[in-house]
Amino acid sequence: MFHRRKPEDFSAELQAHLALEADRLHEEGLDPVEARRRAHLNLGNLMSQEERYYEASRWAWLDQLRQDVRYSLRQFRRAPAFALTAVLTLSIGIGATTAIFTLIHAVLLKSLPVAQPEQLYTAGDAKHVGVYSGMAADWDIFSYDLYQHLRDHTDGFEELAAFQGDPRRIGVRRTGSPQAAESYIAQYISGNYFSTFGVPAFAGRVLNPDDNRASAAPVAVLSYRTWQQKYALDPTVLGASFQMNGTPVTIVGITPPGFFGDALRTNAPDVWLSLAMEPAVNHGNWVDNPELHWLYLMGRIKPYCMFMQEAEREGEVSVSRTRIEAEVAAKGMGAPVRDTVVPPPR
Repeated sequence: MFHRRKPEDFSAELQAHLALEADRLHEEGLDPVEARRRAHLNLGNLMSQEERYYEASRWAWLDQLRQDVRYSLRQFRRAPAFALTAVLTLSIGIGATTAIFTLIHAVLLKSLPVAQPEQLYTAGDAKHVGVYSGMAADWDIFSYDLYQHLRDHTDGFEELAAFQGDPRRIGVRRTGSPQAAESYIAQYISGNYFSTFGVPAFAGRVLNPDDNRASAAPVAVLSYRTWQQKYALDPTVLGASFQMNGTPVTIVGITPPGFFGDALRTNAPDVWLSLAMEPAVNHGNWVDNPELHWLYLMGRIKPYCMFMQEAEREGEVSVSRTRIEAEVAAKGMGAPVRDTVVPPPR
């Protein structure tokens, strides 16, 4: 069905038509030379027809590619310096373009590896500002006391999670190990942090609201990256005890390989601790200070909630300044002033 004649057969057929036409003209009284000349005129350029037939072949592109490759190799042999320069230039250009696209994809285009990221919205008027400055116009960091109040009285969210705005380093050493403590980036989070993001544990379990009670056992979740780089995926790490700033903490889970926290950043957390662990590990008693603002909030909105239309239009479900002031006034905390914030790490 897909068989095609060879180019040689097509050429022979054209020559047969040419001979028949010349014989016909000779019978009409023309001499043989003139008859053949007229036959050529009547049938047109036979060479052009043979070329068109060849180009219509299914494998013509392969033959042309072979010819182009052979020509390129000959040119490379004639000018090796130019050929090497061209190859290196193309390699650098392709590599740089790939690296830039990978960075842009990771930072700007790629969504967080969480369940239904379109339902997650930050609470506040801004993002990642005012952590150290304490500017009164920045409503994006909250105290633990205010977070609890907003979590319990904000109807638009299925869940509202809190997490430390500026993860900091702590000393971590496996209990009983003779090695010195290493510096890990730790982030304090609410018990519903992982459930809000819809992120399950790769191994073990993630933190839950019960872990956020002051009487709960000290536990933590380790990142897959740290587990791989520091412990070579040692399964005994799960359930092991670690000294974190001198406090014994049990590793109860490992995060999935693609999860790096609430944002794509270079200093991703190595370990996550519950907010209730902050006084024991950080020794700052931040959770007990209602005037200290150090937490970012992110929530998962309810389906078809009253904020949905505004969220699609504005791009975020915002606990606005007016809303926060109203909540603070209702709670009897007085007018909120951003003059007490977490100091920068030293």
